[in-house]
Amino acid sequence: MAYPRQKQGTTSGSNRPKPNNDPYQQMLITNPSKGLNNLISNNLIDDLESPSLMNIKFVEAGAPSKADGYSLTLATATLPRGMGYFNDAPNSTKYLLTVDGTALKNVIANSTITGATFSGTGTIFMTEVDGAMAIWDGVNGGAELASGGTLTRPGTMPSAQFSIYWNGVHCAAGVQTSGCESRLYITGAQQFSATTATISPFQFTNNTGVLATVGGVPGATVFNGQGAQYIDVQPGDSDKITGLSVFQNNLIVFKERSIFQFSFDTSGNPVLQMITQAYGCVSFKSIQRVDNDVFFLTRNGVYVLGYEPNYFAIIRTNELSARIHPLIESINPTNFNQATSMFHQYIYYLGIPAGASMNNLVLTYDRRYQAWSQLNHIQPESFVIYNDSNNNETMYFTSSTTNAVYQITPNTYSANGSAISAQWTSKSFDLGNFNVFKRWIDCTIFFRQLVGTVTVQFYTDNGTLTNTFSINTSTTAGIGSDEIGAFAFGGSSTSAASDTSGSASNVPYRFHISQKARTIQVNISNSQTNENFVILGLAFRYRPYSAFSWPSTLKVFS
Repeated sequence: MAYPRQKQGTTSGSNRPKPNNDPYQQMLITNPSKGLNNLISNNLIDDLESPSLMNIKFVEAGAPSKADGYSLTLATATLPRGMGYFNDAPNSTKYLLTVDGTALKNVIANSTITGATFSGTGTIFMTEVDGAMAIWDGVNGGAELASGGTLTRPGTMPSAQFSIYWNGVHCAAGVQTSGCESRLYITGAQQFSATTATISPFQFTNNTGVLATVGGVPGATVFNGQGAQYIDVQPGDSDKITGLSVFQNNLIVFKERSIFQFSFDTSGNPVLQMITQAYGCVSFKSIQRVDNDVFFLTRNGVYVLGYEPNYFAIIRTNELSARIHPLIESINPTNFNQATSMFHQYIYYLGIPAGASMNNLVLTYDRRYQAWSQLNHIQPESFVIYNDSNNNETMYFTSSTTNAVYQITPNTYSANGSAISAQWTSKSFDLGNFNVFKRWIDCTIFFRQLVGTVTVQFYTDNGTLTNTFSINTSTTAGIGSDEIGAFAFGGSSTSAASDTSGSASNVPYRFHISQKARTIQVNISNSQTNENFVILGLAFRYRPYSAFSWPSTLKVFS
């Protein structure tokens, strides 16, 4: 916001006013923490928002900083697909899994797990179920990695794309066989096998489907019993199930254009209720349980599902992504199913194919500051959180463009040895008055943890670049501003306290601008390896011109 020129005050013990000789007014912006907003004009967004940023995260109280880097964990023979974390507690073994070509790989051990192979083109999804890992490719019947490391394809599992373990039952969906697209498969046995006669403690009534033959379970080869059952979720709507999640005690069933909640009543009968027919989910890998809510990608953007405030029993959905709609609109609808996500340490990560067929951009939403950012140095096919032997949580991703699995490395600023190009751009400030020109005297930028070199550029009306500066951690004090605002040497210097530590110092740098314009905007960027910046605030000094001071080229006469 713009702060008006200070009023005259009084000195202690006297009623005589103390004159204020400062000829300038000041606009102060502290903690620009509200993230990206590229939906509306860069003149109209909030003072704390940014119309353009890239590879930025938010730290401390929400200050913009350079995003984390990553390092190589495993080079693969092909583009890896899918990721899963399986904790085989009885055998004290932890698996970080992906599929390389058609083979299941243990990423940490760099070993191949034999016993089953997978489609070379299907999307891989993994679900830990009752001490085993179910692995789906959407083409073959599901496979299972059992405790002890034995991989099999039991022949009793459908050719589902995804599943979830909920209230002691295993639920799968996404079967593409005609007539099964709206079918939710449910079993009390982890493999959908015939060894269990009922779904304990629940049993469907006779008007629901009981699976008794291979024909009822596409992808199965030996199924011949009643260990699994199904329910068709509004099969007549020409829509398919696109995802599953859990909210409170309910199973949430997503279709592309509708959402349902599924539960069992006190008698064990299935209860299916519609939540909305306004929209649904377009990618099962975009669904994440985020604290007490569920985030997911729709055709309209990223939505959140949770309880209506003050109404505990009413589920509501709201959009989160209105401020970044141009990025959502860049996705070709045929590629919606590529989107992938993860929630880790307050941040929802969503990889999307922005104008591409594979994921080439990550949108991040920080729950603490309700702020969006975007990352293009990470191009994920899938994410996973791995809990190592020291109980440390680490995020990994399979690359959508490189034959590799990478590990996110917090507080490092290198993309596997390459530079990360980061930039943050302020709002185009007009002080709430586009009708008046101002003499922009200077700008003080309050940095923290300035490590390496940072480029600072100032833009005036219509994106005109007027001043460019380069500073680094060895920049020392330069000339200050003149009293009246006319600067020696063309106004191209900076002034700051000496800072050579480059670690945790809070240092304000003052940049001389001396430009007449209606608006002012600043861009701060860095594209060097292992260099970082944190922006704590901006302070502009200026003097307004008379409203009659107006360029003749912008005057219109009859």
